[in-house]
Amino acid sequence: MHGMWFFVSSNSIYIMYKKIIVSFIFLCAPLVGLAQVDITEVMYDLEGSDGGHEWIEIFNSGSEQIAITEWKFFEANTNHRISAVEGGIETITPGEYAVIADNIDKFNADNPTYTGLLFDSAFSLSNTGETIIIRDPDLVDSDVFTYTSDIGAKGDGQSLHKVNGVVSARVVSLGSGVASETVIGTTTGVISEVNAAVLSSHSSSAPLTKVVAKKIFSASAGRHRLASENAPVQFDADYKKGKSNMSPRFVWSFGDGETLIGERVVHAYQFAGVYTVVLNAYQGNDHSVSRTKITIVEPKVNITSATREYVEITNSSKHELNLNDWMLKTKNTTFKFPTDTILEPEVPVKFPNKITGILYNFGKKIALHNPLNHALALYSVPTVKEINEVLGTTTPNNPEDTVSRVTELLQKLSVLEGALNELRRIYIGSQE
Repeated sequence: MHGMWFFVSSNSIYIMYKKIIVSFIFLCAPLVGLAQVDITEVMYDLEGSDGGHEWIEIFNSGSEQIAITEWKFFEANTNHRISAVEGGIETITPGEYAVIADNIDKFNADNPTYTGLLFDSAFSLSNTGETIIIRDPDLVDSDVFTYTSDIGAKGDGQSLHKVNGVVSARVVSLGSGVASETVIGTTTGVISEVNAAVLSSHSSSAPLTKVVAKKIFSASAGRHRLASENAPVQFDADYKKGKSNMSPRFVWSFGDGETLIGERVVHAYQFAGVYTVVLNAYQGNDHSVSRTKITIVEPKVNITSATREYVEITNSSKHELNLNDWMLKTKNTTFKFPTDTILEPEVPVKFPNKITGILYNFGKKIALHNPLNHALALYSVPTVKEINEVLGTTTPNNPEDTVSRVTELLQKLSVLEGALNELRRIYIGSQE
């Protein structure tokens, strides 16, 4: 909605009228969620060769979650696609920042400490200046950012920030809003920066700090996390000591009403949702605040098969599932999954019985328990009697006869499967 008067093309006039109509409808309708994404920071010219090193920072200033991969980044007369990093999150929640990079590998190499949301695109920002736009799925402009090299940030390590519609050169403040001008402390002579215009609801008035030099106390709550309901999640405070010799103190607020104190803490969320985690860190008279997010999903998992060789488990949700502290149980055996046993979405995984210690026997029940020891999946191995009733075996209590009949059926099924594949091949060939 910003900067529309810079354009006079017919397409821009159309967009302007479209926005007027949309605004009129909005004013006449009941209040609903508003989707708004702003461009807050731009790195257009790095020192030396900047090909592939450029990026922009965006901010969800609206009231609803945004599927940013459905939006477009307009630059050089092209609506560029925005893609999630492989295995990454595709949405931005209200009040959250994200970065769109031209080259993910180069961005990570340039910014190894960045832990926020990251998305991929393909663009090349002009080193002399241009107008860039973030557009919603209907290609309606959400925010316009116009810059020239005369403003600054031309190969000097700074970036361009937009505050209240005004663009200026400032120190980089990736993923945390707009940084203030770089200042020099009058007593210590240490260069530091403060994120002075960050939209944040944390309880303290202390600014979100970012260290640029030694002896400035700072702490980080870590990256955006993904976990399942009732699964223990470990949080570690990553910090840099300040001038004080006192031991730092860390207070965590997890967004669900729970608080814990410590450099390393463990917390489990009971219900699915997106939670904001705030870390308040103290050392002497210094105070640092950091925040991150954690997405909690409902686990959807099943034991889809069991044989004498393995137990097959399938994660049927759209998110990966970490089986850390989960258990496979039978009447006499319990196997606890090791740390970071991760199931990809909708992909079955076979766990060998030689590793789990699970013994396959007729009539046995195999259960999958979450870290709270609640059984979320159950697999019942058929009894000999049940199998013989299906097979029509005349000696229902003879396991050897049952095995023989099952083996015979499997062989017949294998022949039928081969014939079916051949018919499918012939049919496909006839359609070509």
